[in-house]
Amino acid sequence: NELVGVGYSNFYGSTYNRKHNIAVAMNRYDGVLVAPGADFSFGEQLGPVDGSTGYKKELVIKEGLTIPEYGGGVCQVSSTLFRAVLNSGFPIVERHPHSYAVGYYAYGDEWGDGWGLDATVYPPQVDMQFTNDSEHYILIESYTYGTMAYFKMYGTKDGREVNMEGP
Repeated sequence: NELVGVGYSNFYGSTYNRKHNIAVAMNRYDGVLVAPGADFSFGEQLGPVDGSTGYKKELVIKEGLTIPEYGGGVCQVSSTLFRAVLNSGFPIVERHPHSYAVGYYAYGDEWGDGWGLDATVYPPQVDMQFTNDSEHYILIESYTYGTMAYFKMYGTKDGREVNMEGP
């Protein structure tokens, strides 16, 4: 019925392969419905990340190293969804920060600076999950505009408020 939360991030300066991978991953979430009381798994919705599913090799953080692997840039998508979920007030069931700070995720907005507002994923071992603890379905909208990635969560507002302080 109405917008309940938004998350966004900027991938300015990304390589061609990273931009491509972000676009492929963003398309996996647009129009997804999350039932009342359901747990949502970023990794389950994402599915396999390899060459056969349209991903290109790009830099990823793995075991403390930065190496080329299929799907580099997918964490831009998980971090952006994490921000939308957090801003919507839904409980985060699972979330993991990157092993070191990544400049793409440090931006200033209504939350202050963005350090600490990232969510790394490496399905199926490392996931980002949340619970729709409302009494209504949530519709996820995902899209990019220029070098900005957006997630919007639509549902029915139930009076919850989100306040955050500091990174």
